[in-house]
Amino acid sequence: MLVTTLDMYKATVDGVNKTRTDILTPDKWNRLINLAQLDYCREHIVNAEVNSKRIDDLRMLFIGDAIAASSAITYPLPDGSVVTNLSGVVLPLFMRLLSVSFKITYVNNVCGLTGESEWINNVKVLKTDKRTEIMKNPFRRPSDAKIYYNELGNYIRIVTGTASTAKYMYIEYFKYPKDIFYNNGLPDTGDPATGSVTCELPAEQKQEIVDMAVRIYVERSQDPRYRTLLNEEMITGQSK
Repeated sequence: MLVTTLDMYKATVDGVNKTRTDILTPDKWNRLINLAQLDYCREHIVNAEVNSKRIDDLRMLFIGDAIAASSAITYPLPDGSVVTNLSGVVLPLFMRLLSVSFKITYVNNVCGLTGESEWINNVKVLKTDKRTEIMKNPFRRPSDAKIYYNELGNYIRIVTGTASTAKYMYIEYFKYPKDIFYNNGLPDTGDPATGSVTCELPAEQKQEIVDMAVRIYVERSQDPRYRTLLNEEMITGQSK
């Protein structure tokens, strides 16, 4: 079972049948394993159907939290540096949006509702090719009780068809995984300045990432250009 960063490093070295760490050095491995981790996440999060098993497999990357509106009709998407939850905690950078619900502030509501709404879960994506049809159809057009939204750049824009304004958004999403970092045998501290940083996914997913890293390495090693690069790096390392 792969638990620590050292476990993953050794498993990768074993997988490529290399026993000399000057071939797959920690620096090279750090680049390789993070490339494999990103490819794994793209394959399993972005390009695959998100179902209950997938959410369970990637539960360590799942985030659910509330965000305040940034304008009368928009909410910011987590950027990993500025966007915070309602308690002021910075939210991790999002990779795949799963679901959203909204609270709005009623303005001239047709039912006489005032103040802040409850969480509105009746939300739909407003597809560009369906916009005209939706806005004309009295049974489908947006309202304070049925909100449409678009994901545009780094924010979510809501369409209510009314004068009501955005208040809060509850967002569920998969975040980008933190970078794995093997620091030359040092224990996992979570801080690259003092030690290693382990993969935050469970052991089964760690093994899949290692397998993917091995596959990437082997494929690259079969490329004559990459073999030349490896030889040059090895010679440079031996001369130091």
